[in-house]
Amino acid sequence: MSEKYTIAFYNIENLFDTKDDEHTNDEDFLPTSVKRWTTKRYENKLRKLGQVISQIGEDDIDSPPAIVGLAEVENKQVVKDLIDSKYLKHYKYDIVHYDSSDERGIDVALIYNTDVFEVSHSEAYPVYLTKEDGSRDYTRDVLQVTGRLNDEQIHIIVNHWSSRRQGQKD
Repeated sequence: MSEKYTIAFYNIENLFDTKDDEHTNDEDFLPTSVKRWTTKRYENKLRKLGQVISQIGEDDIDSPPAIVGLAEVENKQVVKDLIDSKYLKHYKYDIVHYDSSDERGIDVALIYNTDVFEVSHSEAYPVYLTKEDGSRDYTRDVLQVTGRLNDEQIHIIVNHWSSRRQGQKD
C-alpha cells in the first residue's frame, strides 16, 4: 500500500518582514508606513499562516502537507520565519527559494518535509514581460523543483502570474 501525501499551493498574500530592503519597493510593509506593519503584526501573520498550513489536508491524512508552493513571499528569511513558527516548527520543513527581480520584492518559494521529499534539482526561470513603452517589466520567477516523493520522481512548478492591479487593457 502506498503512502498518501498532501501537496498544496498557498498564496500567502504579501508575507513581508518589517525591514526596509533598499533593492525593492517594500515601503508599504514597514512600521512607519500607512499599513503600520509592525513586528507584532508580522509574527501574528506567521502564526496564523503556520496554523492553516499545518491543517491543509488533515481531513484525508494525519500529517501536514509534504510539499507547499508559496506565492508572495519577500525573501528566504520570511519563509524561514514561517517554518520556525509555532505550528510548523515541529515538522522537518526545508525551503527552496530564489530572489527574483520583481520590483516589489515578491517571490515564490517551496517548503517541503525532508522526511518524505528529497530535492534533487531546483531552478528559477525569469519571466520576460514588457511594459507599454517596450521596456522590461520585472516580475517574479517561475520555480521548478525536482525530487523524490515516496521513492517516485516528481516535478513541481510554482508560479504566480502578475495581477491586474493596474487594470486590464481594452
